[in-house]
Amino acid sequence: MQNANALISLSRNLVVQLHRTLARESDKAATDWRYDVAAILFCGALAGVSVGAWTGGWQLFYVATKVPVLLLGTLLIGLPSMALFGRLIGCPLSVADCRNLALSSIARTAIVLAALAPATSYFAFTLPARGDSAYRAIVLTQVLVFGIAGCIGVATLQGSLTQSVGNRAKRRRLLILWLAIYSFVGAQLTWMMRPFLGNPGLPVEYFRSYGERIGVNSNFYLSVYTLIKHSLGL
Repeated sequence: MQNANALISLSRNLVVQLHRTLARESDKAATDWRYDVAAILFCGALAGVSVGAWTGGWQLFYVATKVPVLLLGTLLIGLPSMALFGRLIGCPLSVADCRNLALSSIARTAIVLAALAPATSYFAFTLPARGDSAYRAIVLTQVLVFGIAGCIGVATLQGSLTQSVGNRAKRRRLLILWLAIYSFVGAQLTWMMRPFLGNPGLPVEYFRSYGERIGVNSNFYLSVYTLIKHSLGL
């Protein structure tokens, strides 16, 4: 019964927390991080559905589960480094402080992704064909959308750090450091958790084969470069 009451309370206050996240008005209560996680799970799933809709079928469900895991998994992997290097540059934030600040930023990112989901879905469904050219266009569009949402999330993080780290120079170094860690880990984790969109001509699957995901020439940045080069006809 206690767990059920906690779940009801979490659901009831999720809308309030979404408003606080959008308004950058966290009251720093001990339970704030739970609402941020709930926002990431819900909005990340909506964003995932819009990505998987181009392929349809099981891909809808697969990507709806993978986007929230991607957002939270990147934080889980990068959090120890974020806390350690923050202390090394003179920002004595605890692991819990780093977690709360990062979750608030990621929650805002997830909300923006969910807000952009109808537009990205409309773009995908109005493409004239479903071949390789359309596939490359949608992949690059999703990279752009995630980049925009991430930048807005960083703006939230910058505002939150103003309250936690008084020194402007240290705050700027910490922000750049966290952005570098999260971007690097998130980009490669995105590659390893493929497919998200679903390549035409390939069967729908939750993960690519191990060799394809962990190959020597397999990384996010090389893939984006190749897509851009092919799209420009180079």
